[in-house]
Amino acid sequence: MAKRLNIGADALEKLEYDSDMSGPGKENSLKMTPYCTNKFTVPRLTADAAATKIKDNLSLLASIESEQNCLPKHIAESQINLALSFFLGINRLNPKKSGVVPSVSPLYDASSGFSIFEVVHNVLLAFDCGYYSIDIKFNASREKFLHEFFCTTLGGQNLTPKEPWETFPEDETVEEHIPYSTMFVFDSGDLDAAAHTLASSFDDPVIPWRIRSVYVQEACYEDFVAKLKPKLRSYPPEILRDSAFTALFNEGMETLKKIKAKTIQPDSQHASGPVVPTICCEFSREQLDKPTGLSPIVVLKAVRTAKEAVTLAKNETGGMASIWTEKIALAYELVNSLNYNTFWINCIGKLNVSIPFTFRNYKNCVGSDFAPIEWFVKHSYIEGQDYATSDSPMVLDALKGASKVENSYHFEYFSVGSSDVIKSQSRKNKKWDALLDLVDLSDIYWRNVYVAATQWKRKTVVFPFGVTFAN
Repeated sequence: MAKRLNIGADALEKLEYDSDMSGPGKENSLKMTPYCTNKFTVPRLTADAAATKIKDNLSLLASIESEQNCLPKHIAESQINLALSFFLGINRLNPKKSGVVPSVSPLYDASSGFSIFEVVHNVLLAFDCGYYSIDIKFNASREKFLHEFFCTTLGGQNLTPKEPWETFPEDETVEEHIPYSTMFVFDSGDLDAAAHTLASSFDDPVIPWRIRSVYVQEACYEDFVAKLKPKLRSYPPEILRDSAFTALFNEGMETLKKIKAKTIQPDSQHASGPVVPTICCEFSREQLDKPTGLSPIVVLKAVRTAKEAVTLAKNETGGMASIWTEKIALAYELVNSLNYNTFWINCIGKLNVSIPFTFRNYKNCVGSDFAPIEWFVKHSYIEGQDYATSDSPMVLDALKGASKVENSYHFEYFSVGSSDVIKSQSRKNKKWDALLDLVDLSDIYWRNVYVAATQWKRKTVVFPFGVTFAN
C-alpha cells in the first residue's frame, strides 16, 4: 500500500511545481508533478450552508479547474453542480446518521486522475460522514482548487505543509480501477442518437462514464460509421493544453501506426491538427492504455451477435455500459451477462440520488443510503467483514432491489450476491470502533446497509421511461 514519507524541509523545497500555464496555446504540465498530502479542515456547516457557499463561488472554482486541469469551464461547472445535487439529496433522504465524528480519518485521493465531479462529491460525502478534517492526496494541478475550496469558499484552513507522497514497490497494491463506459450498438437501436452520444463524449475526457470502447453489430456497422464521422469535431481547445492528455494520445497513435490500424477521424473541415478525436477499428484497449492513464483513443469492433459482444467485452475493465437497442430483452441479456456495475440503456450518464451508482470499483458510491457508509468503509481501509446476523439474514427489501421513475428515466438496481456470503460470525477489526462511531450497527437498518455495502454485488440499470421496447 502507498505510504507517506516524512522528509525534511530542504527536500520539501525541492518539490517545485510548474507555474500556472493557463493562457491560450500554452501547454499545461501540472499533472506531471509529484503527489503530496495536506490536512485540510473546515468549520462545521449544515449541508445547505455549505452548498450556498459553493454556489456563490461556482464560477471561480470552475475557472480554476479549467485552468489547472484543462477542462472547459462550462463542463467543470456542470460537474460541480452535479456533485452538489447529490450532497443535498443524500442529506435530505439519508436517515439515522449518528452525527458522531469517527475516530479514524481516511486518506482521500483528489489527484488529477479524478474528475472534479468525483473530487467535490467525495469531499462533501466526507462532511456527511462527520469528517471536518481530511487528509488529502493531490498533485499540483489540484492544489490551487483545493486551497480555494477549503480555505476560501468554506472558510477552513490548511493545517499542514505539503508532505511528499511516495510509493514503496514492496507495498504496492493492484492498480486503481480506471472507470469508463463500453458502448454496445445493435441494429434495433437509434443509430443517429448513439453516434451523437459517442461524438459528444470527446468533449469531456475525465468524467467517469466517458466512452472508450464500442461494439457495433455487423448488420448496422457501416450505417453507424457513416452517421458518426460527420458528427466528430475538434477537441475543446482547453483539452489540447493538457500535456498528459496529448502524451497519451501520441503514444496511442504511435502504436496504431506500427500495426497499420484503420482509424476514424473528423473530416478536415471539422477538425485539424495532430490531436483530434480518433477511433481505432478492430483493436483492443489493453495495448493503448497505460497504468497511469486511459488513452483518449476509442476502440471500435464489429460483432455479429450479442453473445459475441459479451464474450469480447468481458475483457473490458471500465465497469459501465451504454446499450443501444429498442429490444428490452436484448438489453437485459447484456445486463445479466456482463460483470459491470452500471448499465445505461439508450442513454448515458443519467443519475438519481436515491439509486446507487459505482464508478470506481470499491471506492466511490454515488446516491442512496449506500453512499456515506460505503465511502466511510472503503476510504477508511476497512475490509469487508462478515457481520453476525440472525439465523436467516434480514436484508431490507429496499437493499435487495429498488426502482424509481424520475425526469423521464427509469432507474433500478438489484443485488446479484448470494445470501451465502453473509456468515453468522464476526471478526475483530482495529477500526471497528470507528465504524460504530458513524452508525449504530444494532439498528437493523444500518446493519443491513453495512452488509450490503461491504459484501453484496449490485447492478444499476437506467433506461428512458416511456420508450417503446419490442421484445
